[in-house]
Amino acid sequence: MGVQACDSFSNIDDFYLKIFTIYDYRTAGKVNDGVRLKDKTKFEDIVIGYIVFKAKVLSIPYGASLREKDYYLFGKSRMEDLKADLNTSFRK
Repeated sequence: MGVQACDSFSNIDDFYLKIFTIYDYRTAGKVNDGVRLKDKTKFEDIVIGYIVFKAKVLSIPYGASLREKDYYLFGKSRMEDLKADLNTSFRK
């Protein structure tokens, strides 16, 4: 049992990345139209919000896997922030 458990856990990252997307403020900002899960308090609302968020991530045309889509959305958000910083010479 111990060896099988270790084998299972070694693949958990692969499993996780195939069925879950990361709810990150950058990624959420690109797909959620202002809906923020951190403002939700009921578990059901959080789960429903995550399901809607995941469907929006899956619908973007870039990347084959959820992980690739996460990277794309995060990178796009970071690029937009960097362009804004460059335009203002990094002044806030």
